[in-house]
Amino acid sequence: MNRKTKLMLFVSIFVAIMLHLSIALAYNINEKVEVQWKGKWYPAIVLKINSNKYFIHYEGYAKSWDEWVAANRIRVISSKNKQNITIKAPKEMTIRKSGSIWATVEKDGTIRINGSIVGEFESDGTVRKSGSIIGAVESDGTIRESGSIVGEIEKDGTFRKSGSIIGEIEKSGTIRKSGSIWGEASNCCNSYKEMRAVAAVLTFFTDDFGF
Repeated sequence: MNRKTKLMLFVSIFVAIMLHLSIALAYNINEKVEVQWKGKWYPAIVLKINSNKYFIHYEGYAKSWDEWVAANRIRVISSKNKQNITIKAPKEMTIRKSGSIWATVEKDGTIRINGSIVGEFESDGTVRKSGSIIGAVESDGTIRESGSIVGEIEKDGTFRKSGSIIGEIEKSGTIRKSGSIWGEASNCCNSYKEMRAVAAVLTFFTDDFGF
């Protein structure tokens, strides 16, 4: 390696290091920024910094959405970028259990339990847990687990297991088990798909609703 090549290599490494440091130190605690999530930009605020990672809070979202993000998902607020920011949080269903928020079903079907992603309810009714298919709540309300029919969610919200009624999801969002109030779902249930999504959470992600 000749002297010129060595010099060029040194300059390249130096520039890369300085660029990395400039990115890592680009934002401050309590600074308002924009954060990319699933291809869209959302307003947020920096709460903590650890090396080139930032713990941020999305404006308009519950604290359960707070997360650590890399510097490449953050950008400064500018008038040029504002037109591409999603200001309003997408509609999501929140499921309360014993009065406390327990689970959410996001607009894209992502299922969170106590803030952590645990699975997904897909548009065709397929239910995934940690990426693997575990069952489905089909368009007619049939509930399948590993391919076998185990229950049904009827259009009036009646919840059945092996033909027997075990509960109900009311259009107001009230969730009943054996006639008693078990919990409540907000932003639900104006459509049958929303009702099916709640049924998927109750069937595959609880251990005290009868399944």
